[in-house]
Amino acid sequence: RKSNLLTSPRVVVDYNLCKPYDASLAGSEWYLVGSNTVLFHIKREFRRDYISRTHSFVVWEVDVKSGERKRVNNLRNKALFIGASNSSFCVDALLRENYKPKCIYYTD
Repeated sequence: RKSNLLTSPRVVVDYNLCKPYDASLAGSEWYLVGSNTVLFHIKREFRRDYISRTHSFVVWEVDVKSGERKRVNNLRNKALFIGASNSSFCVDALLRENYKPKCIYYTD
């Protein structure tokens, strides 16, 4: 009787064959993060080698009425929290004493 399960191991990334800063190992993830006043569209750029490492973020502000977005270089008083499992959120950092404004908090 044949099984539908894959029986042989599969190598996803062989770390020993990776060259430092190999562009083919670059990746990105996308997030929508909103508050009661603004909606951000965020691209998290990272390298995949032995572990994923974030190297930059690109942030756009979305105009909900028109659907258009514009690149943001300043988060003003906002602090963004980017989660690995779609648990991202935004807070007004000026209303919270332990958060810095204009910052993105994340984990690799």
